[in-house]
Amino acid sequence: MNVLVLCPYPAGVAPSQRFRFELFLDDPDIQYTISPFWSMTAWRRLYRAGNAGRKAIAFCAGFVKRVVLAFNIWRYDKVLVHREAVPFGPPWLEFLIAKVWRKPLIFDFDDAIWMPDPFQKLPGWAELFRCRQKTGWICRWSSVVICGNDWLGAYASRFTARVVTIPTAVDITHSHNRLKNHSDKPVTVGWTGSHSTLPFLMKVTG
Repeated sequence: MNVLVLCPYPAGVAPSQRFRFELFLDDPDIQYTISPFWSMTAWRRLYRAGNAGRKAIAFCAGFVKRVVLAFNIWRYDKVLVHREAVPFGPPWLEFLIAKVWRKPLIFDFDDAIWMPDPFQKLPGWAELFRCRQKTGWICRWSSVVICGNDWLGAYASRFTARVVTIPTAVDITHSHNRLKNHSDKPVTVGWTGSHSTLPFLMKVTG
């Protein structure tokens, strides 16, 4: 089986991608092709202040890559979309995958991506361009929707009955079980997230 994975960021850099699907891409019977929207260079600049011109160029490059990919969906048996295929605008690529190419579309999200970010206010025109209502549309077109918790699953269930809740997993075998057989040592609690969720951590920790 040949599976195309559409995600926002390059492999190995985004917490949600690492824990939602990158941990599980080891099935020898499945060939995975990961296609991020942003390049590694773009990702390093994306959340830094300034460089508006370079960010715009990076967006255009990612968009062109998605347009080219749209003509090659036939190569894949299934398509997994993590969060969204394109970060701005309507879900045109997801529509082509599900309705034109008629490929099984698997939609995974672990956050309330249909809601505005309370810590990052966008101008009205930018919020409109963000097209957050597309989350519901993608749910409706998908063969299955995978949600990170029951609350997200309840939202997805408004658009489709094909909803599965799979909580975000932690790899305690290879990466996050360092205190095994060392119970006498202090425990360090780690946090993983992104620029957009850091304010919530700061709010909780004071």
